Amino acid sequence: MESTQRDVIFISHANPEDNAFTAWLGSRLSDLGFKVWADILNLRAGQDWQRLLENAIRDRATKVLVVGSQTGLDKQGVRNEIQIANDVAKKIGDKNFLIPLRLEQYEAPFSLVHIQYIDFSKSWALGLANLCDTLENEYKVSRDFGKSSYLAKLWQDTFVSRSSQVESKSETLISNWLKIESFPKFLFYYECQDLFIDRQTLDASITSMTYPNVKYKSGILTFSSFSDVNTSRSPQIGWKLVSKIATSKFQLDGWHSQKIRRGDARRFLMNLTRQALELMLSGKHMTSYVFANEQLGWWFDIDACPESYVKYNWGESISGKRKLIGSSRKKGNHWHYGVTLRPSLFPIPHVKLIHRVIFTVDGKTPITSLPRMHRMRRSFTKSWRNDRWRDMQHAFLYFISGGYDHMSVRTASDSYIRLRLPAMQINSPFSVDENIDVAAFPLEEVEVDLDEVFNSEEFQDGEDFDDLYF
Repeated sequence: MESTQRDVIFISHANPEDNAFTAWLGSRLSDLGFKVWADILNLRAGQDWQRLLENAIRDRATKVLVVGSQTGLDKQGVRNEIQIANDVAKKIGDKNFLIPLRLEQYEAPFSLVHIQYIDFSKSWALGLANLCDTLENEYKVSRDFGKSSYLAKLWQDTFVSRSSQVESKSETLISNWLKIESFPKFLFYYECQDLFIDRQTLDASITSMTYPNVKYKSGILTFSSFSDVNTSRSPQIGWKLVSKIATSKFQLDGWHSQKIRRGDARRFLMNLTRQALELMLSGKHMTSYVFANEQLGWWFDIDACPESYVKYNWGESISGKRKLIGSSRKKGNHWHYGVTLRPSLFPIPHVKLIHRVIFTVDGKTPITSLPRMHRMRRSFTKSWRNDRWRDMQHAFLYFISGGYDHMSVRTASDSYIRLRLPAMQINSPFSVDENIDVAAFPLEEVEVDLDEVFNSEEFQDGEDFDDLYF
């Protein structure tokens, strides 16, 4: 019969490789009221940590979480802890005593093969939600929200000591938003003059138009002037101007005379903006790639952008250089930085840049296997920090704008959407101490060898993948 209360969740993990995840998970579970133990806790000097660990598993643990990374499961210390946990599970008759947490694909040891894991590989937050639901509702692990407990304080101190420190000094933060400074002054509604034209011919005429437009009723909404609309390539049909409205009023109130509500007006405006942006990128010799969610990513092939470093200089605080294209010398395969542009009016008019990476077989032809493309992106960019993405964003914007502090996106022969460059900056009254414990957070920026990525078995075509997302 058990003489002590089993009320502790024990985390088995690789040290130091999985310390960052363990510190995050332990602090979150502790904040949610669970009692948590792991070997990264800041215990007092002189304590026999090995004995405390084993005792925690044998006498105090109600569940043992195994951080599932290949590095961790290859370590003898982790395997020893799994063996002890298996012995305890048999002793107390709990077949669910061990709970694997999958951070990445791994080859599970025999003792874990039959156990259902909780997936953290796509999202730590989603994994935490599923874990908490399993612990509380399925396994009935009790929680205590007393923040004054000894373990809660240990986790709080541990997480703070292994994290960057918040300091009371100002810092400039760079976003991935491009501010829309202005739209064209007027928006126009045109209808076809031929009331008996067939739908196919009308659609063909609309599609052939040079500048952005959206269908509405029996006509179109556009920023284009009368001459622009009536000089479309083919087929030639006549259009008449029905009405026009100030774009600012359209954005704020909709268009009452045309029965366009405010919400629909904003969607129309963003549709026109997206079309204008894509026409601009196409005009700069960029290539589009359709992702699994049907969003377009835009990238340069090797004929449109140099493989060498692209320099950027928007003043002393924003200057440097970055590559937008890289390659594998042996295979001739390439990676390409790309973007998806998503316009929005909330909370201010802006265009959000979503970072992408495209892989090609020759610098021009994208890899056709979507599962392979997806897995390569996750593996290849997993060590890229935010500053790397930020600098590639700077280089990209500087390259396509010619180094100007704004970009005019044509919407008609005589009208533009004006964007401010570089991306919006935010002045924060607080900053983060850059002296990070690298041993606890191994996020060194490493150039990944594309030869290794392409030759890896997990990237060979024909493998089945459960979930694909970008």
